[in-house]
Amino acid sequence: MLIYKFSFNKRIVAILGFICLSCNILVFAQKTKEDINTDWYHLSFDIDSVFGIGTTQTYQYIAKKKYKPQREIIVAVIDGGVDIDHEDLKANIWLNKKERLNGKDDDRNGYVDDLHGWNFLGKTGDTLVLEKVGTEAFREYKRLRPVYEDMEKQQITLLTGKEKEEYDYFLNVRKKAGIGSYLYYSSYLQAIAESFRAIDSLLVHTHGNKEFVLSDLASLHPTDSIYSQYLEVVTNSTFMYDSLTPWKKTYDYHIANFELAKNRVQSLDDISSPRDSLVGDDITNIDDRFYGNPIINTYAYHGTVVSGIIGAVRGNGLGIDGIAGHVKIMPIRAIPDGDEYDKDVALAIRYAVDNGANIINMSFGKDFSPHEEWVKDAIQYASERNVLLVQASGNTGRDIDSLVSYPTGYMKDGKKPGGYIKVGATKADGELYSLSNYGKREVDLFAPGVNIYALDADNGYDFVDGGTSLAAPMVSGAAALIWSYFPGLTASQLKDIIVSTVTKRENERVELPGQKQKGKNVLFSDLSASGGILNTYNAFLKADIIYNKKTNIFRRNK
Repeated sequence: MLIYKFSFNKRIVAILGFICLSCNILVFAQKTKEDINTDWYHLSFDIDSVFGIGTTQTYQYIAKKKYKPQREIIVAVIDGGVDIDHEDLKANIWLNKKERLNGKDDDRNGYVDDLHGWNFLGKTGDTLVLEKVGTEAFREYKRLRPVYEDMEKQQITLLTGKEKEEYDYFLNVRKKAGIGSYLYYSSYLQAIAESFRAIDSLLVHTHGNKEFVLSDLASLHPTDSIYSQYLEVVTNSTFMYDSLTPWKKTYDYHIANFELAKNRVQSLDDISSPRDSLVGDDITNIDDRFYGNPIINTYAYHGTVVSGIIGAVRGNGLGIDGIAGHVKIMPIRAIPDGDEYDKDVALAIRYAVDNGANIINMSFGKDFSPHEEWVKDAIQYASERNVLLVQASGNTGRDIDSLVSYPTGYMKDGKKPGGYIKVGATKADGELYSLSNYGKREVDLFAPGVNIYALDADNGYDFVDGGTSLAAPMVSGAAALIWSYFPGLTASQLKDIIVSTVTKRENERVELPGQKQKGKNVLFSDLSASGGILNTYNAFLKADIIYNKKTNIFRRNK
């Protein structure tokens, strides 16, 4: 068909990246234990020549000094859910000791049956949950579309005051949501999805029914020109994946994204929201706080990976060892498939603080925040209560000193809390992850985020490339480890210790992340405030000196 021939061009390839730009992609690296050391990120550059974080060296030091942990650290994981029954994690899941599973709010915190955490994306008093939502800009565009989309030019010129401000705001969200591109390319989206379906059929036809991996695409040499075009689109859509990644994973992922884009175009005139029926709160009212349900193990892959890095049970002979040994994970579900709601993030932070969290891990972010003030207020609330906040800098390959990413990490007074850390991602060789955000002012340090052996669904394990989503829990885990031995430190002191003890890469140049920066090299030290990579061992040694000097005590097991 003629439409297919026109649709397979560079503009279509470009739209693929546009559609998935806001996605928090976790790519299965599909390695084996023989291909790479599963524990590499626990190692250290000085001893092992890989840019790990030095966890192994830290525990050797602890054993030598015969130190004993002084308290258990609670790390709240604000994410898409956590598999609290995973064999290598369930022993370290937080338990609300004041709550019972009886349909009552035993601890009177406003959340019924929150035995292990809370789901702000669930229906109150039910088991229904909200999973897929659009981007924040798209949601705002849909809200304002009935008022402004078809407004005549003459009417627009008459707008004044708040109406004029709102119209300008409408134009801004329309641009951010890429509505023009969605509308322009709507006739092509089905063709793109058809490419994946056609190549899937071709793989089965030429290779039989087997479990394909992406490298199998190279064996296809279609003689039909239309199938050659199909193959070109598919190849350009899967370049970021490892060659051993299962074809089905990429097929399902891309088909789902294309269907989402198509559905968005078809639903532009529908101003209703799935949240209305699946959650039922007043999204415009931050004081409407007590909604949701305790179903926290749905849409749990991302949150389980993150939680395992921080607190998978150490020394149990299963899977992996988490970084922190004396830790409890508090799962809080507030991150859907799509942009998180500011209200949910703000209330998730407050829930974590009110229920005893010492550290909050936030492996999420977006580039538009209509209720930023709610999140800033929650950040200040946490800061005033000595809670450390650790945030992923984002996987869009950009300088967030100049292009804002939310949450910004600032409070309502414009100041950044002393206990707020923003993290970029690196690989085992110390190079930057190709999609990691960076910024001399906004990013504090880097940590491993590629080829990480992590927890998977159904008691499984797999190598994952998650970039900053995985780098943030590296820092959260290191902070929990240090704080469990030196509880007298403040969140601000803990951040200063972690940021000031990084592994430096002095005078070394690296390629900037992002396609637009390809081939542009800069000093590694210019890409974050610290100029280095997380070093848990160095941080522990510094904390030991500071803490013992301050308290004049030794915590050896005599």
